Amino acid sequence: MLYKKFQTFAQIVGFVTIGLLAVLGLLSLFNGGNLALAALGLAQAAPQTTAPQVMNYQGILKDAAGDPLNGTYTITFRIYDSEIGGTALWEETHANVTVREGHFNVLLGYSTPLPDTLFSQPDRYIGVTVEPYTEMTPRQRIASVPYAFYADSAFQAEHTDRAYGLSAPDGDPVDAVTVDNAGHVTVGDGSTSADVKIPKGGLCIDSDGACTSDDGELRVGAGGIRGTDSSNQDLYLVPSGNVGIGTTSPDRPLTIQGTGEHSEWVSFKDANGTTQWHLNYQDIGLDFVETGVAKGRLFLKDGGNVGIGTTSPQAKLDVNGDINWSGHLMNMTVTSEWSISVGSSDDDGVVTTTLVSEANSICFLVGIKSNDIDSSDEFAACYIDQSSGNWELIARIKQGDDNFVRCEARCLQW
Repeated sequence: MLYKKFQTFAQIVGFVTIGLLAVLGLLSLFNGGNLALAALGLAQAAPQTTAPQVMNYQGILKDAAGDPLNGTYTITFRIYDSEIGGTALWEETHANVTVREGHFNVLLGYSTPLPDTLFSQPDRYIGVTVEPYTEMTPRQRIASVPYAFYADSAFQAEHTDRAYGLSAPDGDPVDAVTVDNAGHVTVGDGSTSADVKIPKGGLCIDSDGACTSDDGELRVGAGGIRGTDSSNQDLYLVPSGNVGIGTTSPDRPLTIQGTGEHSEWVSFKDANGTTQWHLNYQDIGLDFVETGVAKGRLFLKDGGNVGIGTTSPQAKLDVNGDINWSGHLMNMTVTSEWSISVGSSDDDGVVTTTLVSEANSICFLVGIKSNDIDSSDEFAACYIDQSSGNWELIARIKQGDDNFVRCEARCLQW
């Protein structure tokens, strides 16, 4: 019974004293810090740039007769989520706590850090155990000091359109971060209705953490998402989902707009960062280039002609070089064989016949037969030519007695 009286009395007196000192400490935050320092008889410390990670705790211990205690004691402190039972969220033991005339002072969190989330909920209770006794009852609820009500809302009364505001450490700007009544967050001047706005300098994401004006910015707004330079045309994503590179008005899922007559659109680099291939647009077509080696590795001319090894294809497929062909031509039709003859007359002879249209086709000789070409001034020839959009088969001889030539051709169409 005597111990219970000592325990209850010491606890009540201790918490009353702690509450008073906490109020004095908070008031000092708004009066240069001198009030609480004077009350506690402590020297003024250098200002801190962040909140301290320890919590001051003071109390008074008295015996059953109400006389202050003196000596050293081992005291354990626990913070719970409930007044009775519950879970101990944090615990720390202080050995050899000096008690003079009943007074003691400790820093909670000095040896066991206070978790950042410890006070994320309003209901927290502290329990105190002085060895060799059990924990004092009842536990005491940790309460807010007056100015904490203001800190909880960070309300800027002078701004009726914003529910919460956080000023810069030096007070400029007044609203460095604000949240309006609709839940919109503003970082900057607090004058926007957008969900998130960073109006000064944009948003810089830099791997070395040293953002400069050269790092550019990322903007999010009604017009889309874009990374911008002075022309505002680096990268643009419009609400429809189209992406533009070099243009703010992409009209396809991906639109690339170059600059100048010979705009380079895409580059392909190796592992060392050297551009090996690039794709550009010349004034007459699309050019796939092996960088520093040759243009026209593959060229698509305006109008549809394709060049391999040439940037000026003259036909649907124009190859500048040899063709090595293995396998079969699929989905093609072999036309009937054409045969024309000339000779056995007293005059030079030429015979021409039209085969098929040049479009989607190719024709070639499959046979030549000649007779009595036996002197240096006699000849016979067969060849295929193009005229007026058609393939033509031509047979020609220089007259000699009984000279004769027969030419045969076939065409592939697709």
